[in-house]
Amino acid sequence: MRTPSIAALLVCAILMASAANAQDSESAPRVSERPVVGTTLRVVEAVTVVRAPFASVAREVLDYARYPDFMRRFRSARVVRRERAHTDVYFQLELPRAMGVVWFLHRMTVIRRGADALEIRGEALSGNLGSVETRVIVERGTAADATRLSFSLFGAPVLPVLPATVNSTLREAVVGAVTLLKQHIETQVAVHHP
Repeated sequence: MRTPSIAALLVCAILMASAANAQDSESAPRVSERPVVGTTLRVVEAVTVVRAPFASVAREVLDYARYPDFMRRFRSARVVRRERAHTDVYFQLELPRAMGVVWFLHRMTVIRRGADALEIRGEALSGNLGSVETRVIVERGTAADATRLSFSLFGAPVLPVLPATVNSTLREAVVGAVTLLKQHIETQVAVHHP
């Protein structure tokens, strides 16, 4: 795995801060961690159930350009290229407390797409933050209006940072991202299909 800069961790912190007030104990995602071989770092994953049909969840997850509409601090998310299963998205995010702006080109690759499942893997191709690896899985639930949403993230700083700090930042970031996606999707479904 490639190594991102400390700015990658700041992006994670932005996602976490965006969702800090968005959670309640009933809808909190289930979070798990798995070790990265040869390091003390972890891949962190958050899983939740979205009260919306699979097709609605998949459509909203794939609409990268609209992420700034519901992810605070996202200045822009512009699709710069689509090629078969790859979509390259230019993201620009404000850092908290006027610390600056990070930007990166993230390649989103659909590796599985069917009537019941969607899986997208992402990796930063360039930018001022280094490398980050992501994975989003959307799976049809047993009920028509229940869809499983999973987001996982790995990032490793270039500068020395305590592994516990990295792991807790990643954990907060995935919880924030899943929470904001869930709230956005459920709101969209409620507005368009009351």
